[in-house]
Amino acid sequence: MSLRAATVLLLLPAACVPKPAPAPEAMSATPRTTEPVTLRPAGWTCSTAPRGPVGERVVTCQLDGATAELTRWFGAPDGPDAPMEVASRHPVTVDGWDTERLRTRIFDGETAEVDVIFLRGGDWTVRLACRDCTSAQLDAVLAGCQIREAPPR
Repeated sequence: MSLRAATVLLLLPAACVPKPAPAPEAMSATPRTTEPVTLRPAGWTCSTAPRGPVGERVVTCQLDGATAELTRWFGAPDGPDAPMEVASRHPVTVDGWDTERLRTRIFDGETAEVDVIFLRGGDWTVRLACRDCTSAQLDAVLAGCQIREAPPR
């Protein structure tokens, strides 16, 4: 074996080493300092956590056995991750945005009556899922939802 061949063999592994994956912050669309949609219903206890893929964030609020979960994605698909069957649709307004409240028979692949609202902005999608909420609690959740963008026309 010649010296030249030995040098090439030693250099090849270093040249073949893959580059490290980018940091999660570098993978998100546009760095943001504010959330496009916030959820703070009066009197409810809320917590926030990142979840799932980069750019997914969940706000969970609870009051007297009722739960409201706001999930926000950047660049996400326009629908649920698992099967959803809609039992009824009702028009609602959330912070000036006209949309629909969907009452489900099946939610995330399981038999469940859940009130679901989808909102879509320039680069984000929000799903607001309310379980075991009375009409008054649902109204409080909708009143506690703030959207930073102007409504679509």
